[in-house]
Amino acid sequence: MRPMTALQEANLRRYYDQRAPEYEQIYLPRDEQHGRELGELSRELRQALRGRRVLEVACGTGYWTACAARVALRLTATSSSLPMLAEAREKRLPPNVELLPRDAYDLAGLPGGLDGGSLCVSICFSGEPTAATARTPNSLPARRRASFAVGGECGPSRSSVVWPSR
Repeated sequence: MRPMTALQEANLRRYYDQRAPEYEQIYLPRDEQHGRELGELSRELRQALRGRRVLEVACGTGYWTACAARVALRLTATSSSLPMLAEAREKRLPPNVELLPRDAYDLAGLPGGLDGGSLCVSICFSGEPTAATARTPNSLPARRRASFAVGGECGPSRSSVVWPSR
């Protein structure tokens, strides 16, 4: 996969910055089935991240952050969009959550000891979870494996990726 150009990155960030106030509407159940799917995905995310020290890449408005925060030991959520982070802060997340402005492709300087992760919306743009998390394993302790829930536009999917041991 080719890396994004500076112009593409700026356009993508502007898109999310402008949509931040309305973005949460994608999580309103459109119908009964969509509501069931959101509930199921929420349960699966909580199960995958229960008791873990989690990195959430591209947290957006914090919808899935709030879900995972209820069960994670610690959760570091990142977004390159300051308006999206502002929306997430309005949720008054618990004290185990830290919201940080970070580019999904440059996650240097994150807290250590991470053993779980979540990547939802940005996978839609990168095509593969490994593209946006290429530098993420450096934040994990050596020779540790981490559960990594991966999803698309609507949240985590039923598949998962495991960060490889180093």
